[in-house]
Amino acid sequence: MIWLRGLAWIVVISIVLLITMVNTGRFRILHSIADLVPGDDATGHFVLTGLMGLAVYAILGGVRFRGRRVGVFGTFLLVAALAGSEEASQLWLPRRQADWGDLLLGYLGLGSAMIGLIAGRRFWAHRRMPRRD
Repeated sequence: MIWLRGLAWIVVISIVLLITMVNTGRFRILHSIADLVPGDDATGHFVLTGLMGLAVYAILGGVRFRGRRVGVFGTFLLVAALAGSEEASQLWLPRRQADWGDLLLGYLGLGSAMIGLIAGRRFWAHRRMPRRD
């Protein structure tokens, strides 16, 4: 499933570029789009952080780090640290304002995505097709 990792890399790079453009004030149309979405940018934090978690898991899931496989919890910690540092960096950006509510919603989106990932893996583990030998 190498195509899944490639798609995951595209998602991660797209989200990082989007965050960079918003933080530097180069993507003002996003604010107009965010006004059309229920929940304004809170929905964006929830969805994008969850999507980032799923994409990072698709890239790192099964990779060994210090002898241990990077799993769902490791992915959660990594993406949570990245989201927290990105929100904290807004304290020094003149066009942005750190909002800890946004960070909390991002963590909720990430947690929801990871719980969905665990549930999906367990669901599909019981429905695999039998092999024909």
